[in-house]
Amino acid sequence: NTSIAIEHYMRFLKRPVSLGRPRAPKYLVKGTLTEAEVTRLIAVFTHPRDRAIMVLLAFTGLRNQELCGLTIQELELENKTINLRGSKIIKDRILPLAPIAIPVLEKHLAERDGNPNDLVFLTKRNELPLEPQDLRKILKAWAKDAGIKKRVYPHLLRHSLATNLVLSGTGLLAIKEQMGHVNLSTTMRYLHASPERLRQEMLLHTPKYDVPKIE
Repeated sequence: NTSIAIEHYMRFLKRPVSLGRPRAPKYLVKGTLTEAEVTRLIAVFTHPRDRAIMVLLAFTGLRNQELCGLTIQELELENKTINLRGSKIIKDRILPLAPIAIPVLEKHLAERDGNPNDLVFLTKRNELPLEPQDLRKILKAWAKDAGIKKRVYPHLLRHSLATNLVLSGTGLLAIKEQMGHVNLSTTMRYLHASPERLRQEMLLHTPKYDVPKIE
Protein backbone atom coordinates (compact mmCIF):
# COMPACT_ATOMS: atom_id res chain seq x y z
CA ASN A 1 0.00 0.00 0.00
CA THR A 2 2.89 2.35 0.76
CA SER A 3 4.45 1.63 -2.63
CA ILE A 4 1.15 2.33 -4.39
CA ALA A 5 0.69 5.62 -2.52
CA ILE A 6 4.22 6.79 -3.41
CA GLU A 7 3.76 5.86 -7.07
CA HIS A 8 0.48 7.83 -7.23
CA TYR A 9 2.12 10.83 -5.59
CA MET A 10 5.11 10.75 -7.95
CA ARG A 11 2.77 10.58 -10.95
CA PHE A 12 1.02 13.66 -9.55
CA LEU A 13 4.42 15.39 -9.48
CA LYS A 14 4.98 14.21 -13.08
CA ARG A 15 8.02 12.22 -11.96
CA PRO A 16 6.66 8.66 -12.21
CA VAL A 17 8.53 5.83 -10.53
CA SER A 18 7.93 2.10 -10.34
CA LEU A 19 8.74 0.55 -6.98
CA GLY A 20 7.47 -2.95 -7.72
CA ARG A 21 5.72 -5.17 -5.21
CA PRO A 22 7.13 -7.57 -2.61
CA ARG A 23 6.60 -11.23 -3.44
CA ALA A 24 4.05 -13.01 -1.32
CA PRO A 25 5.68 -15.74 0.79
CA LYS A 26 5.00 -19.30 -0.32
CA TYR A 27 2.82 -20.98 2.25
CA LEU A 28 3.61 -24.33 3.82
CA VAL A 29 1.24 -27.11 2.84
CA LYS A 30 -0.86 -28.16 5.83
CA GLY A 31 -3.83 -30.40 6.55
CA THR A 32 -3.05 -33.00 3.90
CA LEU A 33 -4.65 -36.44 3.95
CA THR A 34 -2.77 -39.47 5.17
CA GLU A 35 -2.67 -42.68 3.15
CA ALA A 36 -5.27 -44.15 5.52
CA GLU A 37 -7.62 -41.19 4.99
CA VAL A 38 -7.30 -41.39 1.19
CA THR A 39 -8.07 -45.12 1.42
CA ARG A 40 -11.22 -44.31 3.41
CA LEU A 41 -12.27 -41.82 0.74
CA ILE A 42 -11.85 -44.37 -2.03
CA ALA A 43 -13.87 -46.94 -0.06
CA VAL A 44 -17.02 -44.82 0.39
CA PHE A 45 -18.28 -44.92 -3.19
CA THR A 46 -19.15 -47.74 -5.54
CA HIS A 47 -20.25 -45.98 -8.75
CA PRO A 48 -17.61 -46.59 -11.49
CA ARG A 49 -17.46 -42.91 -12.46
CA ASP A 50 -16.97 -41.74 -8.89
CA ARG A 51 -14.33 -44.31 -8.12
CA ALA A 52 -12.47 -43.43 -11.33
CA ILE A 53 -12.47 -39.75 -10.35
CA MET A 54 -11.11 -40.51 -6.90
CA VAL A 55 -8.45 -42.90 -8.19
CA LEU A 56 -7.15 -40.32 -10.66
CA LEU A 57 -7.03 -37.58 -8.03
CA ALA A 58 -5.35 -39.86 -5.51
CA PHE A 59 -2.72 -41.47 -7.72
CA THR A 60 -1.86 -38.81 -10.32
CA GLY A 61 -2.14 -35.41 -8.63
CA LEU A 62 -4.19 -33.96 -11.49
CA ARG A 63 -5.42 -30.43 -10.99
CA ASN A 64 -9.16 -29.88 -10.77
CA GLN A 65 -9.34 -28.27 -14.22
CA GLU A 66 -7.08 -30.94 -15.73
CA LEU A 67 -9.33 -33.76 -14.53
CA CYS A 68 -12.52 -32.04 -15.75
CA GLY A 69 -10.95 -31.44 -19.16
CA LEU A 70 -9.44 -34.93 -19.53
CA THR A 71 -10.37 -36.69 -22.79
CA ILE A 72 -10.65 -40.41 -23.44
CA GLN A 73 -7.73 -40.42 -25.87
CA GLU A 74 -5.43 -38.95 -23.22
CA LEU A 75 -5.92 -42.08 -21.10
CA GLU A 76 -3.44 -44.56 -22.58
CA LEU A 77 -4.28 -47.51 -20.35
CA GLU A 78 -2.25 -50.03 -22.38
CA ASN A 79 0.86 -48.00 -21.62
CA LYS A 80 -0.33 -47.25 -18.07
CA THR A 81 0.06 -43.52 -18.69
CA ILE A 82 -1.91 -40.31 -19.16
CA ASN A 83 -0.67 -38.24 -22.10
CA LEU A 84 -1.83 -34.92 -20.73
CA ARG A 85 -2.22 -32.08 -23.20
CA GLY A 86 -1.30 -28.82 -21.54
CA SER A 87 -2.18 -25.20 -22.25
CA LYS A 88 -0.35 -21.90 -22.51
CA ILE A 89 0.07 -21.97 -18.73
CA ILE A 90 0.37 -25.68 -17.95
CA LYS A 91 2.90 -27.70 -19.93
CA ASP A 92 2.27 -31.06 -21.58
CA ARG A 93 3.35 -34.04 -19.51
CA ILE A 94 3.09 -37.80 -19.39
CA LEU A 95 1.90 -39.20 -16.07
CA PRO A 96 2.40 -42.81 -15.01
CA LEU A 97 -0.69 -44.64 -13.81
CA ALA A 98 -0.53 -46.95 -10.81
CA PRO A 99 -1.44 -50.53 -11.87
CA ILE A 100 -4.17 -50.64 -9.20
CA ALA A 101 -5.93 -47.76 -10.98
CA ILE A 102 -6.14 -49.42 -14.40
CA PRO A 103 -9.13 -51.77 -13.81
CA VAL A 104 -11.08 -48.94 -12.15
CA LEU A 105 -10.61 -46.72 -15.20
CA GLU A 106 -11.32 -49.56 -17.63
CA LYS A 107 -14.66 -50.25 -15.92
CA HIS A 108 -15.68 -46.59 -16.11
CA LEU A 109 -14.67 -46.26 -19.78
CA ALA A 110 -16.61 -49.43 -20.65
CA GLU A 111 -19.75 -47.78 -19.29
CA ARG A 112 -18.84 -44.34 -20.65
CA ASP A 113 -18.71 -45.67 -24.25
CA GLY A 114 -17.58 -42.41 -25.85
CA ASN A 115 -15.40 -41.25 -28.75
CA PRO A 116 -11.64 -40.52 -28.31
CA ASN A 117 -12.18 -36.75 -28.23
CA ASP A 118 -14.99 -36.95 -25.68
CA LEU A 119 -14.47 -35.99 -22.06
CA VAL A 120 -13.83 -38.83 -19.64
CA PHE A 121 -16.24 -37.51 -17.01
CA LEU A 122 -19.78 -36.16 -17.35
CA THR A 123 -22.46 -35.29 -14.82
CA LYS A 124 -24.73 -38.20 -13.89
CA ARG A 125 -28.05 -36.40 -14.28
CA ASN A 126 -27.71 -34.52 -17.58
CA GLU A 127 -24.47 -35.94 -19.02
CA LEU A 128 -22.97 -32.47 -19.24
CA PRO A 129 -19.23 -31.74 -18.90
CA LEU A 130 -18.13 -32.04 -15.29
CA GLU A 131 -17.21 -28.60 -13.94
CA PRO A 132 -14.64 -27.81 -11.23
CA GLN A 133 -17.39 -26.65 -8.85
CA ASP A 134 -19.19 -29.99 -9.39
CA LEU A 135 -16.06 -31.84 -8.38
CA ARG A 136 -15.65 -29.74 -5.23
CA LYS A 137 -19.22 -30.56 -4.15
CA ILE A 138 -18.71 -34.27 -4.83
CA LEU A 139 -15.54 -34.43 -2.76
CA LYS A 140 -17.13 -32.55 0.12
CA ALA A 141 -19.95 -35.10 0.24
CA TRP A 142 -17.53 -38.04 0.01
CA ALA A 143 -15.44 -36.70 2.88
CA LYS A 144 -18.53 -36.45 5.06
CA ASP A 145 -19.50 -40.04 4.22
CA ALA A 146 -15.97 -41.19 5.01
CA GLY A 147 -16.05 -39.47 8.41
CA ILE A 148 -13.12 -37.17 7.58
CA LYS A 149 -13.28 -33.95 9.58
CA LYS A 150 -10.76 -32.06 7.47
CA ARG A 151 -11.88 -29.74 4.68
CA VAL A 152 -11.49 -31.90 1.57
CA TYR A 153 -11.29 -30.37 -1.91
CA PRO A 154 -9.73 -31.52 -5.22
CA HIS A 155 -6.42 -29.69 -4.81
CA LEU A 156 -5.98 -31.22 -1.36
CA LEU A 157 -5.65 -34.63 -3.04
CA ARG A 158 -2.85 -33.16 -5.15
CA HIS A 159 -1.10 -31.79 -2.04
CA SER A 160 -1.65 -35.10 -0.28
CA LEU A 161 -0.05 -37.11 -3.09
CA ALA A 162 3.04 -34.91 -3.13
CA THR A 163 3.33 -35.01 0.67
CA ASN A 164 2.93 -38.77 0.85
CA LEU A 165 5.50 -39.22 -1.93
CA VAL A 166 7.95 -37.10 0.07
CA LEU A 167 7.29 -39.16 3.20
CA SER A 168 7.89 -42.39 1.27
CA GLY A 169 11.32 -41.18 0.13
CA THR A 170 10.53 -40.29 -3.50
CA GLY A 171 13.07 -37.92 -5.06
CA LEU A 172 12.05 -34.29 -5.41
CA LEU A 173 12.78 -34.21 -9.16
CA ALA A 174 10.40 -37.13 -9.74
CA ILE A 175 7.71 -35.40 -7.67
CA LYS A 176 8.29 -32.16 -9.61
CA GLU A 177 7.65 -33.93 -12.91
CA GLN A 178 4.58 -35.76 -11.57
CA MET A 179 3.06 -32.54 -10.25
CA GLY A 180 3.99 -30.53 -13.35
CA HIS A 181 5.74 -27.83 -11.32
CA VAL A 182 7.73 -25.28 -13.30
CA ASN A 183 10.18 -24.57 -10.47
CA LEU A 184 11.73 -27.00 -8.00
CA SER A 185 11.15 -24.41 -5.26
CA THR A 186 7.43 -25.17 -5.50
CA THR A 187 8.10 -28.85 -4.88
CA MET A 188 10.41 -28.01 -1.98
CA ARG A 189 7.40 -26.77 0.01
CA TYR A 190 6.37 -30.36 0.60
CA LEU A 191 9.77 -31.23 2.03
CA HIS A 192 9.70 -28.20 4.33
CA ALA A 193 6.22 -29.19 5.47
CA SER A 194 7.47 -32.69 6.40
CA PRO A 195 10.10 -32.18 9.13
CA GLU A 196 10.26 -35.91 9.89
CA ARG A 197 11.26 -36.65 6.29
CA LEU A 198 13.92 -33.93 6.44
CA ARG A 199 15.23 -35.36 9.71
CA GLN A 200 15.49 -38.84 8.17
CA GLU A 201 17.39 -37.45 5.20
CA MET A 202 19.84 -35.65 7.48
CA LEU A 203 20.40 -38.77 9.61
CA LEU A 204 21.05 -40.82 6.47
CA HIS A 205 23.36 -38.38 4.69
CA THR A 206 25.08 -36.39 7.44
CA PRO A 207 28.88 -36.63 7.00
CA LYS A 208 30.55 -39.07 9.38
CA TYR A 209 32.88 -36.58 11.01
CA ASP A 210 35.07 -37.88 13.81
CA VAL A 211 34.49 -35.80 16.95
CA PRO A 212 37.16 -36.46 19.63
CA LYS A 213 35.92 -36.79 23.17
CA ILE A 214 36.63 -33.97 25.59
CA GLU A 215 38.62 -35.27 28.56
